[in-house]
Amino acid sequence: MIVVITLVAYHLRYDHGVTGIGTVDVTEIYNNARTKLADRYMKTGLSDQEKLAIKNDYDTFGKNLETTINQIMAECRCVLVAREAVLTTNAVDYTPEAIQRMGL
Repeated sequence: MIVVITLVAYHLRYDHGVTGIGTVDVTEIYNNARTKLADRYMKTGLSDQEKLAIKNDYDTFGKNLETTINQIMAECRCVLVAREAVLTTNAVDYTPEAIQRMGL
């Protein structure tokens, strides 16, 4: 928690391009991805190639999430932190935006 506060304070004080704080619920995003991938995998008649593609999507989830969060931060000019770490309701929640961009 102290690390999050320190990082946010630093960016707000010294990075003049940053204008505020936003949040993302990483757990919600992960659960949406897991459900979507499990639904795809459970379909009957999948070829080995289709199963491999689903596994690759699972393996690249973390990198895709990182890329999405970095894109949103660049566009909103804000620092995104885990929603669970924010004690105020003034921060904009970018979870729906991240979910949409990731196709979840």
